[in-house]
Amino acid sequence: MDPVTGVATVEAVGIARSRNLVPNTIIFWRPTKPFVCLGYFQLVKEEVYADVCEKLGVSIVRRILGGGTGYVDKNQLLYDIVIGTDHPIAPISSIIQRMYNYALRGVLQGLRDLGFNDVTLVSDYNNAIWINGKKVSGNSSTGLTGAQIVGGSLLVDFDFETMSKVFRNPFKNLKPGINSIEEGLTCINRELSRRIELSEVKKTIKSGFEKVLNTEIKYETLTRKETELIKSLEPKFASKEWTYNMDIKTDKLMPYDNVDGA
Repeated sequence: MDPVTGVATVEAVGIARSRNLVPNTIIFWRPTKPFVCLGYFQLVKEEVYADVCEKLGVSIVRRILGGGTGYVDKNQLLYDIVIGTDHPIAPISSIIQRMYNYALRGVLQGLRDLGFNDVTLVSDYNNAIWINGKKVSGNSSTGLTGAQIVGGSLLVDFDFETMSKVFRNPFKNLKPGINSIEEGLTCINRELSRRIELSEVKKTIKSGFEKVLNTEIKYETLTRKETELIKSLEPKFASKEWTYNMDIKTDKLMPYDNVDGA
């Protein structure tokens, strides 16, 4: 999907779930073009070079989930787990770590099934998922009245060069003491002895969720209500006001020089 449509879909499904219009849902999606996925509370001017993004055709989209900034393209599997707060272990948000541990079990299991033995959910680094001691999936979450969302981006392949150009600090949220991004960040096809396609990754992660949840996951299309919600939300996510809303709020509280036309 277009990046704007993708982040709007996540919120739309969250809203629909909070209203009990749809069941608990796992969304798999990929962007049609590269973009910077900005955490809800982050400032554009502190995270990326907006002028470089524009030059390279990399859009900047702010999501509703918190967490860090990610560089995202079609070689990654984005996943969002949307769970109603009427779930048997509710309120899962009462202990944030409990929510991550529960929601991300399927991703961890899927990575193990792909052949990785060293798979870890590292709470000290914003609940990132590591394989072989390196970050392979950044994760974030948010709560809506009636629903919780945990999302992440699993790197199947990765464009280290473009990320280094657009990020102000590409080492942010990686383990300290490393000399190159590749020492702290990796992708599945760097770590496997064979090359794997994204379709196989998606299939295996889905199977991982089925194993840990002990249930069959059914493929469904978006409902009419979800589609209506997506259309109504897209203008927000496409607007500069939304993209720069935290920059604007911060400038009002603590003015300082604008950067890159923010």
